[in-house]
Amino acid sequence: MRWPVFCEWAAEQPPDPVKLAHIRNRSAMGENPPAAYPSPARLAANLSRALWDWAVSGFSMASEEEAARRISICSTCMYFDASQRRCKQLGCGCYLDAKVKLKTEHCPINRW
Repeated sequence: MRWPVFCEWAAEQPPDPVKLAHIRNRSAMGENPPAAYPSPARLAANLSRALWDWAVSGFSMASEEEAARRISICSTCMYFDASQRRCKQLGCGCYLDAKVKLKTEHCPINRW
């Protein structure tokens, strides 16, 4: 809980700049840092590009074995969000259950 720390700092006059920086940095992280998903506009742009590439390729799909291989690689990655099965790599944010099935898609950090 951050309130007692804030109240302790607020009681000091003038506030200690080192404590202030510590509290500011800690409160910016919060209890759970926010997911690093891109904005909805960026997600829409990523999706439209992926669908365009997929259509140009003739709607080619990856084989079941290839999709399973890709998702197994993703599941060991530090950017994999297991609760939503999404990529948290900045600029990606894809839902991996769909992405791994499209033959034209690739990993943003070139793992597959």
